[in-house]
Amino acid sequence: MLGPHEDAAPGASDFTLGVGSPVGRYVILRRLGAGGMGIVYAAYYAELDRKVALKLLRHPSGGDAEHRARLLREAQ
Repeated sequence: MLGPHEDAAPGASDFTLGVGSPVGRYVILRRLGAGGMGIVYAAYYAELDRKVALKLLRHPSGGDAEHRARLLREAQ
């Protein structure tokens, strides 16, 4: 079920993670939202004792220059 600030994206359920799921050095706290590029999660990074936002992409950011530029703009 989606929360009040979450929007369904096509294929989003293909890789939805639950609370407490590990992703590398991070632990998922909650899902923040979804869009055309992927799903954004609030996560916890224990080594630095801080909360972070993780964006998991739907498609690898391979050689498509436009896709990579869009991702870079979002990160900035």
